[in-house]
Formats: sequence, C-alpha cells, structure tokens
Amino acid sequence: MFGGISVGRSGSAQLVAEQAAGFFRGDEDRAAVLLHHAEGRPLVEVGLALDLSTDAAALRVSAGCETAKWSLTKVNSGAGN
Repeated sequence: MFGGISVGRSGSAQLVAEQAAGFFRGDEDRAAVLLHHAEGRPLVEVGLALDLSTDAAALRVSAGCETAKWSLTKVNSGAGN
C-alpha cells in the first residue's frame, strides 16, 4: 500500500518496490509507476486509482520513471557515497 493506494503484486515485485522506494519523489509517483509498469494497468486505470486524469497519470508515470532513472544513475556512478 502506497499513500493509501493498494498496489497488489507478487513477493518479488514487493521486494523490488521496497528497495526502489527511495528512488521516487513520492508515494503517488511510485504507485503510478508500479500500477502501470509492474501490474500492466492502462493509464486510464492508473488515473482512476490515483484520482487523476489520464494525462496527469501519464505525467506521473513519466516523471516517476525519470526520477528513478536519475536516482539509479547517481547510485551506480557512486555519487551517492
């Protein structure tokens, strides 16, 4: 559950979600990415789950992916140490 949003997933997906928690700006970005990419839900459903328009859900997914990518690049380059 992220910020009151239930995101069902398998045990391995749960582990990935917990490990990746620090790579997102907030629970809503993380939930949007997980709903769309981990669960394969269309953006319309992501928007409904998060009480957002489809366009706003797409922006959350995009922003969440970019933030996670930047965070992972920073960690992999050793900048986080």
